[in-house]
Amino acid sequence: MFNFGSTEDNAELFWQESVRMRGGPACPEGHYSEMKKKDLDTLFVYMYAALDKAYMAGADDMVINYLTEHYDEIFAYYAEVDDDFRNFVDRGGHHPLPGRYPDAIRKYRLLAGLPASAT
Repeated sequence: MFNFGSTEDNAELFWQESVRMRGGPACPEGHYSEMKKKDLDTLFVYMYAALDKAYMAGADDMVINYLTEHYDEIFAYYAEVDDDFRNFVDRGGHHPLPGRYPDAIRKYRLLAGLPASAT
């Protein structure tokens, strides 16, 4: 993939593309820590979509890492404040990017405050 501008500019392109998904709700405003559950759900879906689009487009590692940092931060907060989401992760419902590799599954279980492997 050809990159234009800075890492942040390229990440913003993937973010904007995910927010413009046809038929989706408006992107919530404000910091994720101040959002209600419904808005946090929406934000998380858009962040997942942006990261997925970056992987699919073959984005440069710096862009992937930048998006992943933001995704991980939102993921950890979401799991901290939402028992349903944390239980979803515990049941194996979360599909980590770039794939369901043991290291990725372990990473996201730990970020969700769960044991590294399912019991």
